[in-house]
Amino acid sequence: MIDPRLNQYYQIVRQSELFRSYYLELEDYQNAPLIGKKELIKLLNDNFDLHSQKQGVYLVRSGGSTQKPLVFPVDIAENLEQRAALAAALKQAKIFTPKTIALNMFGYMDMYRTAAIMDDLLERCYATTLVASAGLPYEDAYQMALNFKPDLLLGTPSKLFLFAQYLKKKQLHLSITNLLFGGEFLPPSHIELFRDVFGTRQIYSLYGAAETGIWAWCDYSRSPSLFSVIDGLVVEPSSPDADGYGSLLVSNLFRKRFPVFRYNTGDIGKWVEVGGQLYLELKGRSPNSFMFNECNYELDDFNAVFADVERFQLQIVPHEGHTAITFMLMTDLSNVDKGVYVEQKLQQLYGVFGYKVKNLEVLAGNDLKLYTNAITGKTPVIVDHRI
Repeated sequence: MIDPRLNQYYQIVRQSELFRSYYLELEDYQNAPLIGKKELIKLLNDNFDLHSQKQGVYLVRSGGSTQKPLVFPVDIAENLEQRAALAAALKQAKIFTPKTIALNMFGYMDMYRTAAIMDDLLERCYATTLVASAGLPYEDAYQMALNFKPDLLLGTPSKLFLFAQYLKKKQLHLSITNLLFGGEFLPPSHIELFRDVFGTRQIYSLYGAAETGIWAWCDYSRSPSLFSVIDGLVVEPSSPDADGYGSLLVSNLFRKRFPVFRYNTGDIGKWVEVGGQLYLELKGRSPNSFMFNECNYELDDFNAVFADVERFQLQIVPHEGHTAITFMLMTDLSNVDKGVYVEQKLQQLYGVFGYKVKNLEVLAGNDLKLYTNAITGKTPVIVDHRI
């Protein structure tokens, strides 16, 4: 079903300095090309100059190297309006309440500021936030929890898993009933540890992206894949399959100064009705993309790495509280020094990620055993064992 708000919003998009060249000649939005991270980076490079802006912007960073990250501008007032809408929804759903005391272990560094966003949302709900952050030593986070007795723990699954492992090793426990995560998948294997160590009984999740902001929430304990969406976002499954699942196109109607129109998030989902309410059901990522450390990456980001290989496969697994990634490169190394080749590929990968990734391995040669799905018989290019 076509949302009538889209056509009106499209006229705003066509007049924006950022997107005018991309859309102006196309009057009907249904004929307009879709936009993803690759197209957005080019438009930002060509049409956005921070120093020419007459008033400040809120800058958000998505995936990409330190030298060339995707940094998207947002109007400050529009950003705060969206947060106010999300905070109201979270308060109404009783996820954040005025009596909430939250231990915030999300991160805040290198233009990523999830922790600060969480603090703002909590304060808008008149809740108390304990600013631990992802970088606080675990012994200090533990003492903070003992001192203030929070009832909500927030963070990425990988960071919370490391915290839980630390406490388990020290034979320490907490009693924090509620847990909220975002930015990564939650491996089912983590949940039992969280219950045993943190005392978790209720889990929630938030969903969004740097380009679109945070705009959905989920009662994960009740329905892990069903998300409620705030009013002001239009989400469309594009080219749905027989079961209705398609790539999610997001239009953020809050954002008019730097519009977000039918942005392809790379996630797969569909709308479902449960008990008379509409929910967005998330199924996973596009087969050509993956999520790592709160960022989304496309296979195209790694073209330089794959340029001289015959076949490749990425294998992603949970490993000792971290996410381990193996790049398996099928190529003939008979006339090449294997050690030099692998080191060259590692440096290329560090350039894409923007830092020296822990638990990153490169395997190269023509005798690698790629993973093949036993049921379908297919050999996928991305194998994600977290989901």
